[in-house]
Amino acid sequence: MRVTYAYRATAAVVAMAIQTRTAAARRSPRLAAEVRRRHGSSGAFNAGPCPPREPLGVGNRRAVAASARAKSSSPLAAGAESSGADARPKRRIKRVSKPKGVTAAAGVKKKTTCTLGRTRENRKLAEGFDAVIGVDEAGRGPFAGPVVAAACMIPPDVNILGIQDSKKITQHSDRETLFKELTETPGVVWAASEVGSSRIDEINILEATKEAMTNCVLEVCSKSVEASANKSTNTKKKKNTSDKKPFVLVDGNFTPPGLGDAKVEAECVVGGDGLEYCIAAASIIAKVTRDRLMIEFGERWPVFGFERHKGYGTAAHRDAIREHGMVEIHRRSFLKNMESAGGKLAEYKG
Repeated sequence: MRVTYAYRATAAVVAMAIQTRTAAARRSPRLAAEVRRRHGSSGAFNAGPCPPREPLGVGNRRAVAASARAKSSSPLAAGAESSGADARPKRRIKRVSKPKGVTAAAGVKKKTTCTLGRTRENRKLAEGFDAVIGVDEAGRGPFAGPVVAAACMIPPDVNILGIQDSKKITQHSDRETLFKELTETPGVVWAASEVGSSRIDEINILEATKEAMTNCVLEVCSKSVEASANKSTNTKKKKNTSDKKPFVLVDGNFTPPGLGDAKVEAECVVGGDGLEYCIAAASIIAKVTRDRLMIEFGERWPVFGFERHKGYGTAAHRDAIREHGMVEIHRRSFLKNMESAGGKLAEYKG
């Protein structure tokens, strides 16, 4: 009884395999030709106009592979391949370099750089705020020089190309060009505030950064209200400018204090100088403003090379401090580790 069931099961499997091969052979001319070559026009596996192929075992797969290799290595196939009769010609792709931006005035080639979006800014404008101010700082980590914060408010219809995180703009000339466009474009309201090294030593760098941010934001708000009042006077339209509500986007994980008294709402954006257009614009203004100050300090104290390292703790700057001492723009609170490691640092007497 068990043998009979096993035989029936085997027969059913074989019949299903034959049907599968038959259907596949009818769909594929290549498979049908292979089946005819193996079994001829008659045989136990003939079923319908196209005979099915027998179940392909390991031996059969090896035979098919060997046949394919023999065909490919035959002199006729080699000649056809060498002559290129059956070979599909390779398509040559011509690479065309993208044209770089050219300024219309001077005809000087200018690098095309990415411009950040205004997602959060547009969202706040849609919520009913009249303007969005971006805030960022430069110079929190150096051993010398002030920390500079900048605030920038750009009208929605003004789009300056190339605005991105100032740290990603490696060329000094590119930052200067963008700074000029930002500060000279009509409608753009900006301000920069600096806190010196003595104040940093007094209240620490974090509080000094917050103080600089608060000062520049309040200055931009004041300039914005004044500009709106002048505009309404010129157009002879009466409008209560004191009702204008700006919103502040700040780079970092904190918002500057004192904005609540001015009825200014703020939101911090971690990595905002690489995400939001107005914050990146503020970062460029802060960076260029501080770099210009450090270049002036480099001319005043040339032995320190402030124009090169901008006050950061490079090896050359450390060596210059050990050799010549400290000047008035050095942050004493930042040099305590150097004093603890190599003794008390002297004052510069040049």
